[in-house]
Amino acid sequence: MLAVRRSATAAVFALVSLVAGSATVRWAEGGPADGGAADLVSDVGPVLRSHCVGCHDAKTHAGGLDLVGFADGSADGKRVRERIDAWRKIRARVAAREMPPKDAPKPTAEAKERFLAAIDRAIDAATPPAIPGDPGRVTLRRLNRLEYRNTIRDLFALDDRSSDGFPSDDVGFGFDRIGDVLSMPPLLFEKYAAAAEHIADVAIVSGSGKDAPTKRFEAEKLEFVRSQANVNGGFVNFFTDGTATGEVRLSRDGEYEIRARAFGDPAGPELPRLAWRVGDVDVPSVDVEATERKPEIVVGRFRGKAGVRAFSIAFVNDYYEPTNPDPKRRDRNLHVDWVEIAGPLGIVEDPPESHRRIFATDPGVGADVAARARAVMGPLASRVWRRPVRDDELARLVGLVLADVKAGASLEEGVRTGLEALLVSPHFLFHVEVLAKPDDPRSIAPLDDFALASRLSYFLWSSLPDDALLARAREGRLREHLGTEVRRMLGDPRAGALVDGFAEQWLTLRRLAAASPDKERFASFDARLRDDMLRETQMFFETVVNEDRSVLDFVDGPFTYVNERLAKHYGIAGVAGERFRRVTLDGARRAGIFTQASVLTVTSYPTRTSPVRRGKWMLEQVLGSEVPPPPPGAGDLNESDDATKAASLRARTERHRRDPACASCHQKLDPLGFGLENYDAVGAWREKDGEFPIDASGTLPDGRTFRSPAELRAILKADPGFVRCFAEKMFVYAIGRGLADADAPAIRRIVETATAEGHRFSSYVMGIVASAAFGSARGEETLK
Repeated sequence: MLAVRRSATAAVFALVSLVAGSATVRWAEGGPADGGAADLVSDVGPVLRSHCVGCHDAKTHAGGLDLVGFADGSADGKRVRERIDAWRKIRARVAAREMPPKDAPKPTAEAKERFLAAIDRAIDAATPPAIPGDPGRVTLRRLNRLEYRNTIRDLFALDDRSSDGFPSDDVGFGFDRIGDVLSMPPLLFEKYAAAAEHIADVAIVSGSGKDAPTKRFEAEKLEFVRSQANVNGGFVNFFTDGTATGEVRLSRDGEYEIRARAFGDPAGPELPRLAWRVGDVDVPSVDVEATERKPEIVVGRFRGKAGVRAFSIAFVNDYYEPTNPDPKRRDRNLHVDWVEIAGPLGIVEDPPESHRRIFATDPGVGADVAARARAVMGPLASRVWRRPVRDDELARLVGLVLADVKAGASLEEGVRTGLEALLVSPHFLFHVEVLAKPDDPRSIAPLDDFALASRLSYFLWSSLPDDALLARAREGRLREHLGTEVRRMLGDPRAGALVDGFAEQWLTLRRLAAASPDKERFASFDARLRDDMLRETQMFFETVVNEDRSVLDFVDGPFTYVNERLAKHYGIAGVAGERFRRVTLDGARRAGIFTQASVLTVTSYPTRTSPVRRGKWMLEQVLGSEVPPPPPGAGDLNESDDATKAASLRARTERHRRDPACASCHQKLDPLGFGLENYDAVGAWREKDGEFPIDASGTLPDGRTFRSPAELRAILKADPGFVRCFAEKMFVYAIGRGLADADAPAIRRIVETATAEGHRFSSYVMGIVASAAFGSARGEETLK
C-alpha cells in the first residue's frame, strides 16, 4: 500500500488546537534612570541665561522659542510636563551642537554635560510611564528570512534555501526584525507550507520504496502543451498527441518512481503509449493496456538529481482511422487521472545527519510504535518550538504520526507529517512568549528562561538557542549566567549573523547589490569588485565582534581586509592573490568603516558622488539625527555639461544651497558629505573632481572645522552622538521595535556603562540584554 501523505497545510489545521492558550506578548523599556526632579537652578538656568535667552526671548522669539520662563530655575514637575516638547527640543539642539550657534559663546564641556544630564532627569521625573515599570510593547513577530534559514540550518544541519523564495521582509526603523511590519500574508503562509513539506522530505529518509515520500499531481492541474485535451470524470483526455508539464522538488540524488493512473482507447496496431521525462532524464515510455472499465497504475523508474525539476507526460502515438468497421478501433486516445513521483527509493544504510538528529531518541524497532512516536516527537517538538512541549500538545502530535502509520505508512513517514505540522505552527514561525495575564497591561513579569534564551539567541545568532543555552534555561539559571552566555555566544561562529542581520542594515549595505556605477566612468567596477567591497566590511565588523574591540574602531580602526583586486582599487601595494588578508592603515586616507568602498558606493549616484546623500547617511546612520525631506520645489543640481565644466560639484552645491528654504538642512548635510569628497563614487581615492581640485574641508553648524577626511573622523570619534546612535540602532535591532520616550534612560545607562568599559562591543550587547525592555514583558489591553 502506498503511504498516505498529509500536506503541511492539512497538518497545521489538524494542529490548530495546539495554539489555544498561547498569549501574544508585548514589551519595552520605561521609567526614569535617576528619579526625582532635576536641579534646574544650578545646572540649567545659568546656561540658558548666559547663552540662550539673548536670542530666545519674547522679542526675538528665535526658532519659535521664548526661553525666559525656562531659565527661572523652577524644578516643578508640572511646569516641566507642560513644556515637555520644548524641553526635548532644547536638549536635542544642544546635544547635536546646533545650539548655541557657531559664532556665539559656548558653555564649557563640563557645564554642557551637567546641563544635558539635568534636563534628562527633569524629563524622566516629569514623564513617568503610565504603567510603573513598563517595559513597553512589541508586536508578536514572525521569523524573518535570515532567522528562518539559520534556524533550519541549526535544527537539521541543512543548508536549505527555501526562504530565498519567500516574499521580502518589510523593514521598519531600518531593520527587518520589527514586529509591527512583519505581516503574514496568505502567499507567505503558502510558501511556509511548501517549505515545510520540502524540509521534511529532505530531513527524513524512509526505509523502503513503498514508504518513500510521494508527491501527487492531479492531471487537470498540469500545464498542457500542443494538446486538444479536455477533462471528464476527473481524467484528462488526450485526443491527439500532446504534453502536460509540471514541476517537482527532488529531495536528494537517488532512484525515483514516476507513476500515473491511466487507461487508453485502443486503435490500430499499437496500444496507447505514455512517455515521460523528469529534468533532463527520459524515462522509458510505457504502453497502457487498461481500458475505461478498469484503469491501472503504470510505473517508470529513473535516477534523479536533487533540486526543483520540470517533468512532463506525453501521449506520443495518436492514431485515427475513421473508416475502420469497428467503431471502437477507429480512434486511439489516452486518459490520465493523476501523476505521482516517489522517492528516493531503496534501503538507506547511512542516513543523513538531519535524520540522525530527529531519530536520536528512537528506542528502536523492538518498541511499541506509539512509544517510539512519543520518544521521537517530544524532543523534536521542544527543539523546533524552542521550549518544553506540553503533554496535550505532544499527544496531538503523536496522534498525527499514528494516523499515518495506521493508514499504512512507516514511522518515518508519520514523523514527516508531524514535522511538517511543527514547521507551520505559530510556535515555530513566531516568537511566541506566554504570559500569565496576557490581557492585563499592568501585568509585568520577567520572561521565563526559555523565552529569554530565544530572545538572546535570535539577537546574537538570528537562530534558535543551542543545547548549552537551553540547559541553562532548564536549570532556571540563565539570568545568573547571562554575562557568561553572552561572551560565549559572541565567540561562536554563529555570531556572524550580526553581520548579515545588524551590520548590513545599519550601514545600508543591502543596497550594494543594486548599485550600478557608470561603466564608462568607473571601468574598474564589476561584480567581483562589488563582492570584494562587501566582504571587506563584513570581515572588519566580524573582527570588532570577535576581538571585542571598541566600537570607536568603526570610525577610525587602523586596519582593514583586502585582496589584490581591492588593494589595487585602494592603491595599497604588496597584496597579491584572491585571498583576503589584514593590512594596517596609516589613517591618512582610510580608517574605519566609513571610508570603505562599500559604504561610499551605496551613498553615491551612478555617475558621481553625492555630498548630500553621504551627509544624510552620516547624520542618520552615524549620528542618529533625523533629516527632513527636501521642501517642495527645492530643485535639483545643475548637471548639464556646461555646468559641470564651469564649476566643481562643491561650487555648484554651494550655489544651490543659497536658497533659504534649502540652507538650514544643507548646512548640516553638506560639510559631512564634502569631508568624504576625496573618495569617488566607487570609493577610490582622488585628488581632483574632473579638472577641479578636491576641497574636503568643512565647518559644522557648531563651528567645529576640519580640513581632511582624517580630521572629520577625529570629530566623529569624539562626538557622543556616534556611540548614542550605535546603542540606539542595536537596541532597536535586538528588541524588535522602534524607540519610545521611555527608552531614553536605558540608552543612557547602556552608553555610560560602555564608556566606562572602553566602548567594547560586548559592553553594548550586555547593556541591552540586561535592560528591562529585553528581559521582561507585559500584557496588552484587549480591544472590546
